[in-house]
Amino acid sequence: MTDSLELRDIERILELVDLTAFEWHGSHIICEQSFGSRSVSLIEALYSSPCTEVELKKHGQFVTDLTADEVFYVKIDLPKGKDCCLVKTADDLLSSYYLHSVPDYHAIAHPRYLSWKPDQGRAPPIIERLDASRILIQKLEENEIIERDGHNRSYVVNTHAGKTNVPFQSERGYLNGVSAELGSAIEVLNETFKDTLHLSEKKRIFRNAIADAMKSCDSEMRIRHLLKHASEILLSGRNNYDLFVSSFSFQNDQEKLYEQKRDFNVKLNNLLSGIQGKLLAIPVSTILAISQLKDVGEESFMLINSAIIFSSGFFTLIISWLIVSQLAALDSINTEITAKEKRFKVELPRMFNEVESVFTALKSSCSFNTKAAKVILALSIFLFVLTFYVYVLKTPLLHEALAGLYRTGTGLLSAGFERVGGLIVAVRSRI
Repeated sequence: MTDSLELRDIERILELVDLTAFEWHGSHIICEQSFGSRSVSLIEALYSSPCTEVELKKHGQFVTDLTADEVFYVKIDLPKGKDCCLVKTADDLLSSYYLHSVPDYHAIAHPRYLSWKPDQGRAPPIIERLDASRILIQKLEENEIIERDGHNRSYVVNTHAGKTNVPFQSERGYLNGVSAELGSAIEVLNETFKDTLHLSEKKRIFRNAIADAMKSCDSEMRIRHLLKHASEILLSGRNNYDLFVSSFSFQNDQEKLYEQKRDFNVKLNNLLSGIQGKLLAIPVSTILAISQLKDVGEESFMLINSAIIFSSGFFTLIISWLIVSQLAALDSINTEITAKEKRFKVELPRMFNEVESVFTALKSSCSFNTKAAKVILALSIFLFVLTFYVYVLKTPLLHEALAGLYRTGTGLLSAGFERVGGLIVAVRSRI
C-alpha cells in the first residue's frame, strides 16, 4: 500500500525540477550547481525522508547537508515501485511498466500529471490515451478475450487455429499512434458483455476478430496495432456476433419457446381441471346441505342444523383457500410469460413478430382461467350465504335474535340521523 510520504516526496521532486535544471536518467535525476534556499529546503526534506534515496557531494566528497549559493552535486533516485512511480514522460512510464501493471499512483513530469490529484482539470491527450489503453486491456482480460503469458511477456489470444501472441511492449513512442477513439471500443465491449447470453460465443467471436487482425502485423508491432485499430477490430467482432444471433439463435430460441408454450399449457390445463371440479362440487354440496336442514319440531333439529352450517362454512373456507392458491399460481405463470415476452422484444426484436401470437394465446388463457377462478370464488361465497339464510329461517331463536338486532340497529341509525338533522336545523336558524 502506498505511503502518503512517498506521494509527498514525488510532489517535492516535481517542485524541485521546476526550480532547478536536473538531468533525467532512467532511474534517477542529477544536477551539479548552486541551489536557492527553496531548492535547498526541498533537497533536505527528501534527504531526511525514509522513502527516497538522495546522494550529496561537494568537491567529490560525500556530505550530509547543503548551503545556499554553493555548488553541490545532487543525485535523487526516482520512486519506481509496484504502488507508485515518477517518470519524465508517458513513454518512460511504458518503458518501465506494462499496460496492465502501471501503478495506480503514477506521476509524469512532462506533461505534468499526478494520478492521485482529481482537481487537475482535463488530462493531457497523451495521458487520456494511456488511461484508455489500460482500461481496454483490463476489459479484454476481464471478459477472457485475452490472457497473460508472463513467461513470454505477451498477451495470448486463444482460438481454434492456435495461439496468437501480442507482446506486452512495442517500440518507444507507440502511444502517440494510439487511436483517440478507444472510448468507443471500450463501449462496444461493455455493451456486448453486459449480459451472459451466448457468452461463450461472444468470447470466441471477439478472439477470432483480434487474432485475424494480428496476422498482418509483425510481433513487436501488435500491441500498437491493437490499440490503434481497437475500434475497428471490436466493431467487426460485434457485427459478427450480431450475424451469429440473427442466423443461428433464431431457430434455437423459437424451439425453446414452443417447448415452453407446451409446458405452460399443461400447467393451465391442470388448473382448469381443478376449477371445473370445484364448479361442480360447490352447487352440489350447497343443495345437499340445504336439503338436509331440519324443520322446527323435528328430533334434534337444532344440533343437526348447526352441524350442517358449520360443515358448509368449513367447506366454503377450504374451497376459497384452494381458489386463492390457484389465483396465485396463475399470477406467477402470467408474470413468467410477460418476462419472457419482454426478453424477446429487447434481445430478439426481429424474431418477436413471428412468435407474438404464442404470447398472446398464453396470456389469453391465463386471463380466462383467472376470471373463471374469481367467478367460482364469488359463487361459493354466495351459496354459503344462501345456505346460512335458509339455516336462519329454520332456526326461530336465531331468526328472532337477528331480527331484534336488526331492529335495534335500525332504531339507533334513525335516532342518529334525527339528531344530526336537528343539529343542522339549529345551526341554520342561528345563522
